[in-house]
Amino acid sequence: MAERIFEVEPLEPVEAWTLFSELVGKDTLNSSPEIQQLARSTLDRCQGFPSAIRMAGRKLAGCKIVREWERLTQELEDLIKEEISGEDTLPHPVVDEMLLGRTVGLDSLYGRVCSCLTEYQPGIIALYGTGGVGKTTLMRKINEFLKTSHRFNTVIWVTVSKQVSVKAAQEVIRNKLQIPDSLWQGRTEDERATEIFNIMKTRRFVLLLDDVWQRLDLSKIGVPLPEIRNRSKVIITTRIQEICNEMEVQRMFRVECLAQEEALALFREKVGENTLNSHPEISRLSEKMAERCKGLPLALITVGGAMANKNSPHGWDQAIQELENFPVEIFRNDELIEHWIGEGFFDGEDIYEARRRGYKIIEDLKNACLLEEGDGFKECIKMHDVVHDKAQWISQECGNKMNKTWVCESLGLVDAERVTKWKEAERISLWGRNIEKLPKTPHCSNLQTLFVRECIQLKTFPRGFFQFMPLIRVLDLSATHCLTELPDGIERLVELEYINLSMTHVKELPIDEVDKTEVLVT
Repeated sequence: MAERIFEVEPLEPVEAWTLFSELVGKDTLNSSPEIQQLARSTLDRCQGFPSAIRMAGRKLAGCKIVREWERLTQELEDLIKEEISGEDTLPHPVVDEMLLGRTVGLDSLYGRVCSCLTEYQPGIIALYGTGGVGKTTLMRKINEFLKTSHRFNTVIWVTVSKQVSVKAAQEVIRNKLQIPDSLWQGRTEDERATEIFNIMKTRRFVLLLDDVWQRLDLSKIGVPLPEIRNRSKVIITTRIQEICNEMEVQRMFRVECLAQEEALALFREKVGENTLNSHPEISRLSEKMAERCKGLPLALITVGGAMANKNSPHGWDQAIQELENFPVEIFRNDELIEHWIGEGFFDGEDIYEARRRGYKIIEDLKNACLLEEGDGFKECIKMHDVVHDKAQWISQECGNKMNKTWVCESLGLVDAERVTKWKEAERISLWGRNIEKLPKTPHCSNLQTLFVRECIQLKTFPRGFFQFMPLIRVLDLSATHCLTELPDGIERLVELEYINLSMTHVKELPIDEVDKTEVLVT
């Protein structure tokens, strides 16, 4: 797609004026007869070439002062001539060789980013989105595209990662620019930045900054800011949308998860035809498993590769069950914050400050693409399944204490084997429309948070259920519709700070229990 970007022919006069007026703005063009006359003159110089028209149109957009318009058109004169004559054509740059992955479902976005590289603006471009969505893969394809570009003579790739280091970035750029030791060793960071700047200001460059987690000050590294005169570009990838604002990005592109059809195609490609054709059931099971990956390319590739050569439907069923052991719900923002308050995350702060901080944390997590808007409802959030599973693993101390947190969707009776593992649990979430009975007296001496949500078949708690849960602070029984009274033994929960009884049929609350709770949702 991007290969056709440079194949341009002059536009017809009417088309040229339409494009120019859209870029400059009709209000601007109609602001005075002098502006209209200058606009016609500028457009004539562009000779119908779309790239020249775009460059001039963007530069003059919104300018309604005649003297300012005259100054800008004077600046543009030589640039327009170079654009039309092709004098800005440069030798192919030397580009780092990188392993390319397939950019499934990203062809349109790839073309739009490559199109930005042919224009004078924007100078700084960002690709942002959740981890594993394909940002780095897309950047590698752009890096490959630049091999054949005549518009830049220097292309530099820097992997930034979490530990932002000006020194490390300078070293990568220094090696690419081949700055000799005599101008480098023993120099301060500022002196090295000057050496980089003095070389890069003479180049037309593309700087590719991959995996940016914090604002990176380009001037401290020695990178000249991209502008219309030097025609250079900086492209960053990041998970954090706020980074785009902090680095004054001029064009942002969100890299989205794949559509269902594209996701299934990628998943099946990784599984392989031999496995898919090894049993009539596996094709159907592959659809179910791919759907669980929710369009995240990294998950599709990883899980698909793991299922290659798995020729038994039983093995596929087991794998699907393991993936489904972590149901992800949609939470209201205020409800989640109340859970945090009950947990004691904001101890020492009044309720108003705690809520303010809670909303700020949610916004920060959304900006980092770790939380998403809950199916179109701004007041709700959800977490992508793969991000959720990673968070679950971290909460279990990176897999070293697998029983520390339990999240399970069960059928019927909660089995005894699972209950024995609750002894170590600090947080348990039981979630399932088919849960009918709970164990009688589970021993959970470390338990601080218990969710029993949406268990619509559950009518009552066994007597003595809370007998060995002395540390519970948060109890969420919401949407357990058949529950008509508080469970016996709840008075033993002397640490209780928060209880959620919304969408239950509990009508009476003992006054003692109400007094000892900080937050009560009914």
